[in-house]
Amino acid sequence: MKFLGAISRYQKLDPEQRSFIGNARRKFCSTPAELLEFFKPMAVFDKSCDEARAQLLNFVILCGVLSFLGLIAIGVLSDDMPVVIPIVAVIFLMIFPLLILRWLLGRVDIHNNLRDFVVPVVNLIGQDTVAGHKIDLELDLTGKKLASKLKSQKKDDPGWFSYPKITTSIYHDPWFRLTTDLVDGSKLMLTIDDQITVIDRTYKSMSGKIKSKSKAKVKHMIRASLALRHKKYAVATQNDVRQLGPELKLKDGANRQLFSLKKTIKTDDIDANVDPKLCVELLGRIFMTVQPATKKGS
Repeated sequence: MKFLGAISRYQKLDPEQRSFIGNARRKFCSTPAELLEFFKPMAVFDKSCDEARAQLLNFVILCGVLSFLGLIAIGVLSDDMPVVIPIVAVIFLMIFPLLILRWLLGRVDIHNNLRDFVVPVVNLIGQDTVAGHKIDLELDLTGKKLASKLKSQKKDDPGWFSYPKITTSIYHDPWFRLTTDLVDGSKLMLTIDDQITVIDRTYKSMSGKIKSKSKAKVKHMIRASLALRHKKYAVATQNDVRQLGPELKLKDGANRQLFSLKKTIKTDDIDANVDPKLCVELLGRIFMTVQPATKKGS
């Protein structure tokens, strides 16, 4: 039973990790090793929790099918085999504790971005930072459709008994912020903001029935920025940057040049996780823009 494994892994989490799962929002200032030590047990639990909830759902469906077949059997065999009735009753009643257990596991489930994005990115960034150097990380995995994240809402209501009625809600979810210094002295900044557009539509079908549908569209807006030191990298010009497309922005300073690159990913899956390779791709494009500074006397 996978749910037993999920419960066991949850019990092994320390109070601080359980508190984070409950709140799913926190600011960190820790080394990559400390962050991975904190996140990895939760990532293992999260995977086990997802597998357990999927298995419990299968059990619920199986019990429902067996209960339906049992009702047919009762009608046919109840006189000859009265033992069928309590068996079917037990199978049917098992549905309720299974649903409750699945609901309880859902209460401690955390978004897959923790294990599929945050852990890989922290692990990757940690390889390019000075040993013992801390990362400033701000996470918000509380959910994308919270009332506090609602930015605008538009209702198109033609009136009583008139259809369709359409409500368009736009949410803004800035769930990932990371800042740190790399080995070469560059300052790295990674941010991800999600914009969620939810369209709720109530309409009257051809048969006269009132139906409702909800559709969500998500924009993952990923921004990677690098502040490169003039001592380490040759100064780039706006012409150099312009050749790589309008997405790459350059801001020149006294001691550093700030390169920013943004990419937007669209999806219809509100629970979809962000691929960490996208951040690597953005950072790679920035480094391809610059050249090492020429040493004096060379």
